[in-house]
Amino acid sequence: MRELVDAGLPLRDIGQLLGISHQRAAQLATDTAPKAS
Repeated sequence: MRELVDAGLPLRDIGQLLGISHQRAAQLATDTAPKAS
């Protein structure tokens, strides 16, 4: 999923591709974001 976000694909499109809502795609994108150290 991170690769799709990094490629600039809109969250609505990512959600549609994965069969989830764009809200859930946004949550997952945030959860998979690299953590600042």
